[in-house]
Amino acid sequence: MNVLWSPRAAREADRAVRYIARDRPRVAADWLTGLRDAVSRLAEFPNSGHSLPELPGSSRREIPYGGYRVIYRVRAEHVEILRVVHARRNWHLER
Repeated sequence: MNVLWSPRAAREADRAVRYIARDRPRVAADWLTGLRDAVSRLAEFPNSGHSLPELPGSSRREIPYGGYRVIYRVRAEHVEILRVVHARRNWHLER
C-alpha cells in the first residue's frame, strides 16, 4: 500500500523541522528521518495507529512520533497522511 502526504501534512512536517532546527539542526534531521520511517511503516501496517479520541467513530487514526501526532486515514488503495501536529495542540478545533 502506498503512503501519500496531503499538502497540509507536508507543510506541517516542514514547519516542525524548521522549528526544531533553530536550536538543534542535527536533532531536526534525525527527527525527520524518524518521522519518515514511522510513516513508511503504515504502508505495511495501516491500522497500527489508534482511533482519535476527539473524533469517536471517525475513520481517522493516529500514530505518535517525537512529541507530535501523525493523523492519517486508510483508503482502499493508500494511506493518506492528513496532519502532523504538536501533541499539545487542539488541532481538531482548527479549520
